[in-house]
Amino acid sequence: GNLSTGMTLRDWFAGQALNGLLADHRLSVAEIEDFCKLSYKYADAMIAKRENDLIPDEAAKEPRA
Repeated sequence: GNLSTGMTLRDWFAGQALNGLLADHRLSVAEIEDFCKLSYKYADAMIAKRENDLIPDEAAKEPRA
């Protein structure tokens, strides 16, 4: 991704997921990459669910990230 354009909705969702994952876990260096990947999997699932829940009129109004 192009970091100069700012944070996407996917990035924000992944950050929120990562925050939740880390809230009650002592992260080892070996786990950092796995937690990041998992956070983006959660983000992708949230975006898919969000898109499926929008009715057609709402979907037309929503900007695409």
